[in-house]
Formats: sequence, C-alpha cells, structure tokens
Amino acid sequence: MIRSSHLWGDQIESLHKHLSDFHRPPMEFQGYPLHVEPRPVPAGYVHYHHALTWHRSQTNTSGQPRRSIALHYITERTRYNASGEHLMKPFISIEDGQPLISDRFPIV
Repeated sequence: MIRSSHLWGDQIESLHKHLSDFHRPPMEFQGYPLHVEPRPVPAGYVHYHHALTWHRSQTNTSGQPRRSIALHYITERTRYNASGEHLMKPFISIEDGQPLISDRFPIV
C-alpha cells in the first residue's frame, strides 16, 4: 500500500503507466513522497482501505486459486461510466451517466 495515496484523487492511469514495478516504485509521484507499507492479509482475514489507495497483491505462487470478496461502498451520487473495461461491466444494465443503482448495486 502507498500511505496517503487516497488523498491524491483518481490517479489510476498514472499508476498503471508509471508504477508497473510496485516492488521498486519511484521515491515520489508528482511531488508526493511514496511510502510503501506492506499490509499482509492472512487467509480468512479482512482488510479495509479507501478505494483510491494505491495497493496490489503479491503473485500467487500457491498453486491454488486466490479467492477474495470485494465490497465497494459508493454514494447515491455515483454515476456509471461506460468507458473502459471492468469485471462487473457485463452485469450492468444502467445507461452511461445514470446513477449506479440497481439490484446489483443495492442501497445499504
């Protein structure tokens, strides 16, 4: 995890472009110091972090599939952006720009 990276806004394109080697990231990004903090999560445990926090998992070398559950909490103001690709995209029946509310995105 990169400490305080959630405060920098949506930097996903920069993250993919500049930090492909997360084991040896640069010392700073746009003037922000990068502090890598390992946060191992043992099997059966839960980890919470802000959606914009820069993070990744180590390569799975166990020979077994890695299983996880991800819960994302969003506000009622969140709109669907149809550009790009995402694992959930085949399940979304909402039009581009509309509120992301449906049976697959329930109000909690």
